[in-house]
Amino acid sequence: MLSTGVAWAQAQLIATADRYQISLDDRLRVSFSCQANGKNFQPPDWGGEWEVQMGPALSQSTTIIQGRVKSEISYQFIIRPKKKGSLNIGPARIFIDGIEQQSKTLTIEVSDSESGASNQNSPQKPPAAFFRVEPSRSSVYVGEPLMLDYTFYYQPSVQQLSGDEKIKLNGFYSKDLEIPEAGKRGSRTIDGLQYQWALSKRVMLIPQLKDARIEGYVELQGVDLSGGRTYDPFNWSYQRGRSFKERRNAPAIAVKALPDKGRPADFSGAVGRFVLRAKIDRETAESGDPVRLKIEVEGKGNLGLIELHDPELPAQIEAFEPERKDRLTVGSTGFSGSKTLEILLIPRHKGTYKIPPYRFSFFDPEKAEYTILSSEELSFEVLSGEAATASSATGSAEEVQTVVEDIRYLRSSDRNFGQTSPGPLWFLLLLIPPALGFSWGEYGRRKLRFSPDSKRMLIAEALHSISRSKQEFKPENALSFLERFQLEVLGLKASELSRPRTIEAFTSAGYPAETAERFMSLKEKWERSRFSGAVVRAEDIEDRKQWMELWSKL
Repeated sequence: MLSTGVAWAQAQLIATADRYQISLDDRLRVSFSCQANGKNFQPPDWGGEWEVQMGPALSQSTTIIQGRVKSEISYQFIIRPKKKGSLNIGPARIFIDGIEQQSKTLTIEVSDSESGASNQNSPQKPPAAFFRVEPSRSSVYVGEPLMLDYTFYYQPSVQQLSGDEKIKLNGFYSKDLEIPEAGKRGSRTIDGLQYQWALSKRVMLIPQLKDARIEGYVELQGVDLSGGRTYDPFNWSYQRGRSFKERRNAPAIAVKALPDKGRPADFSGAVGRFVLRAKIDRETAESGDPVRLKIEVEGKGNLGLIELHDPELPAQIEAFEPERKDRLTVGSTGFSGSKTLEILLIPRHKGTYKIPPYRFSFFDPEKAEYTILSSEELSFEVLSGEAATASSATGSAEEVQTVVEDIRYLRSSDRNFGQTSPGPLWFLLLLIPPALGFSWGEYGRRKLRFSPDSKRMLIAEALHSISRSKQEFKPENALSFLERFQLEVLGLKASELSRPRTIEAFTSAGYPAETAERFMSLKEKWERSRFSGAVVRAEDIEDRKQWMELWSKL
């Protein structure tokens, strides 16, 4: 029974058409084939519905696989409809091994011509090719990423395709995405017809405004070889097709505003899903040792379009400018990865320092609600150095107290002398000795602070260090010279090495403002290098040049 079934399947006459929905202007290819050698083929009765423009064209093939001989015969016709409606193609007949076999009846839907009232883009008759702009979402919130694909769809009968894109993205941030090779082409069935597709462009979009919209159109033109063909009887492959042009408007995207309800006061526009991490690299330190604070936000969304705000820090800590690092990739879900803030902290006083919790808020479009993330309070202890005072950030408390006492003494003396009323000359004579004493004391103080000998020796030693071996010239060596200049030449205390106090001391010493700024910038640079473990290379010509120029100005 099995062999008989196989033989019967091989003896069938199969009728196929290249399409089952056409217009009055189209030509249709019909084939009748069987896997056997048949005789006395009889075409269907075309009646008054079809006009045969060519055929039958006979093709035969024979293959031998593992000793088995397999034959196939096919008869092809090119026909044209004479009217619209549901038209039938009746059965064809052929004799195989003396037995008559016939094909099944085919039904073809014929519509008006292309110049008629039928809509080329209607589902009843899909076009031979079209260009489509396809969003991954039709509705998004402000700040919520989506993907936009520019795709060609075409049937195998279409050639000479060319597209024109006139799309405007108003109110969107856009970023072109890389398309993997495996995702550039494929096939898809649309409205019962098989299409090939080719992805020409992929864009990641993030709406920035509620009124954001996509405007314009895409247009595709080419030649459809399935309709309006002519054939050369002596050359089956010669064809002439019908030119076409197809246009599609840009898709509509509904952009929703972020809700006001529940919006945190510190919300900065982050949309997506994120996690927050905060840590310091040590819990104990010595005075002047760097402590690194690291804050990281990781997740998916519009992370690439926001900036992390600076953390709150204790007033007694000297902090460098935050170093911002982005490790982000762009994909269909927007930006994925992390943003990091790294801040170098320099404590100058002994004691325990607490860093308040860091807050980060975002809107979760999946839950349609705001989320507030908060880190734990961080703390570290400085084991050495002077205890912090209320005035340590702006100046020396001893100097302020001395000035106040001096003013009080002068005012008191002024009142006592005012009671005798000896005259102006008497006042002048009495004021000369204190003025001379004050001037001499100030001169001695400035002389001690800005001793030419100590300054010359320090500068000479610093300049000489640049000629030493590469291994000896490290960030800690450079910082040592700069801090010695602050202590020995400018007369600052160890608790007064902050940027404001140093610049103030430079100004008092008569240095230009740019020299003070260059001094602190270079010091901060070596502080960062020392913490990161980097070694100052002698071949770094720019650093050596800056070092020499600074000390030549000092």
